[in-house]
Amino acid sequence: MPQYLVTMDLPEADPDGSLPSIEGLLGTIRKTVLPSLEALSALKAQGRVLAGGYPSGHGSIMLIVEADSEEGALEMLRRVPCWDVSATDVARLHAFEDLEELSGEHPAGGGVASLARAREERGRQGREGKHHRTGTEPPA
Repeated sequence: MPQYLVTMDLPEADPDGSLPSIEGLLGTIRKTVLPSLEALSALKAQGRVLAGGYPSGHGSIMLIVEADSEEGALEMLRRVPCWDVSATDVARLHAFEDLEELSGEHPAGGGVASLARAREERGRQGREGKHHRTGTEPPA
């Protein structure tokens, strides 16, 4: 089954805004954060999430998931409570061997050239505003 790299960027605090109250912060933790962790743990127990966590110093969650398609990965993640407040990117992961086959080069370093070509073909979009996208969507 195909594997996908998922990045769920969580909103950052507004530097010019007021700080949330303790009650508001606790409410967010109880209603969004803890249920999201429970949902992701359940998906991991089912074998749908292969690995994941929070990168140090980043306001995001990164996962490697198995799904039939990018849309299937997004559909699975729509049930995670933090979905409504996150900007989510899904990109198909290709095995290193697949990249070497694409380039037709098998000597050392062949996969690197293929990776650069794959990135060119896919294009890179900036993360402006909240969005949920897949790597197969055309650039905006």
